[in-house]
Amino acid sequence: MNTIQMSRQRQMAILSSLNKLGFMTRSQIQRLHNLGSDRNACRVLANMKEYLNSFRLEENVFYLNKKGREMVGSTKKVTRTAQVRHILMRNELYLYYGCPKAWNVEKEVLINGKAYIKPDVIFMIDDRLYFAEIDHTQTMSNNKRKIEKYVELKELGAFQRQYGYFPLLIWLTTNDAKRQLLQKACDDKGIETFILTLDEVK
Repeated sequence: MNTIQMSRQRQMAILSSLNKLGFMTRSQIQRLHNLGSDRNACRVLANMKEYLNSFRLEENVFYLNKKGREMVGSTKKVTRTAQVRHILMRNELYLYYGCPKAWNVEKEVLINGKAYIKPDVIFMIDDRLYFAEIDHTQTMSNNKRKIEKYVELKELGAFQRQYGYFPLLIWLTTNDAKRQLLQKACDDKGIETFILTLDEVK
């Protein structure tokens, strides 16, 4: 494979990742696609500008434009929303866990046709299921309501009957103080959890 073919292949891989994840920071693209130095990552992305839209937060954030979507055969139009930071945090969890192939975002859990909860992510590693929640700006009142939904789901026993266990609930939050509050809230309700902070996964 010559240099031009390798460059094209890398561009298509980056476009596919953006189609899957929606928004990605320069550093997330850099890590996921092994782009090396910051300078090289910026060069690669500059060469792809005809396929990308971008805007600035703490660093540049990229998403597919119309031509980029056409390149990967996507009809999923992405527009900048207030959820961008939430999505970027979710990406950090995706990278931290080695980019699981089974990574289902905001998919409702249905039991006998009834929707019980919509986790931020349901994913699988080594044939084991996990729930994940991203706590970016949520109040603890909202978090506790979500935990109650997991309690209800656990009490149904559907996952235990199908898989032999209830999936571990993983949280990604912003700081250690919030981690402690989430840990106590889950412990009080008997929900097994593992909590990471953003600094730990970056």
